[in-house]
Amino acid sequence: MKLRIENFSFRYNANTLAVETFNFQAEAGSYWCFAGPNGSGKSTLLMACAHLLEHQGQFTGNIFWQNTALSEWSRSGLARKLVFVPALFQSDSTFTVEEFVLQARFAFSKFWSTHSKKDREIVVSSLSKVGVLD
Repeated sequence: MKLRIENFSFRYNANTLAVETFNFQAEAGSYWCFAGPNGSGKSTLLMACAHLLEHQGQFTGNIFWQNTALSEWSRSGLARKLVFVPALFQSDSTFTVEEFVLQARFAFSKFWSTHSKKDREIVVSSLSKVGVLD
């Protein structure tokens, strides 16, 4: 997967500029980290890359996943490529790690279907790869 951000700026409102003129490119298979103080726009940038800010403010610039503009991706197509998990996640329900990760498989399922054996195998394999299966 390749991510390219060109001249990205985002405002929550007229007085709140969250990100200003940001450019970035990540090649497939690369690892990267955004670091900075609280309120510097890290989460805003990541939410914009996941196409979660379109109705929460005003942005300029372009974001591309695999050389396709974010605006051209369908919700389900984008959900099959990425997931955004906020730093602070609150829920009224308790989830195991496996159940939480399994939710990412909904993008590959039919509407109102249950998770398949293949979904569960993919989740177990993924948790094992990152060392959190236990």
